[in-house]
Amino acid sequence: GICFSVGSGLFISILSSHYELLFGPSSRHWSGWVLMVMGVSASVSSFGWSALSRKYNFFTLALVSQLCAFPLFALMARPSTPFAGFLLAIPLSIVTPAAIHPVGVMLARNAAGSTQAMRTSLMIGGTYGMSSVAIIVAGLLPRYNISSAYIILFIAACSLTAVILAVWQLLVLRKKGGRTGKA
Repeated sequence: GICFSVGSGLFISILSSHYELLFGPSSRHWSGWVLMVMGVSASVSSFGWSALSRKYNFFTLALVSQLCAFPLFALMARPSTPFAGFLLAIPLSIVTPAAIHPVGVMLARNAAGSTQAMRTSLMIGGTYGMSSVAIIVAGLLPRYNISSAYIILFIAACSLTAVILAVWQLLVLRKKGGRTGKA
């Protein structure tokens, strides 16, 4: 969940300045289009991911979505043109951490330990809190000549981390012979 929220929060918060640094001030409208497409499409996609979570293991869905998101985020670090970034945003919005976030909430609801309400609130509030901290840190990085492209590559690494965690959990479930993680 932290990987999902940090990835989405950072991307949304730095995209406009990233485009401006890469392509100049005239590219701001393209970053707005990217954010609009990603917001609308991720919201719609979340319904699809939620529907899939009734049939498939949550860890499998996280694995598939973030395995697809990883290279797309990496490409967004250095799109060749603002329009190329807009085109990349279309498939990225379907698998972006914001689209898959409902699956993370379902994972928290079905996890062991504490109460379901506590797990769900930690998943939602705790992950967005971590995202806020990451955004603050990312805002300080340009002072140290750390490019926004590196921040987007960090977001890709968050997706890759989610993939690794999902594989690990799937292996644990397989070893136990269980199907936990599914509604």
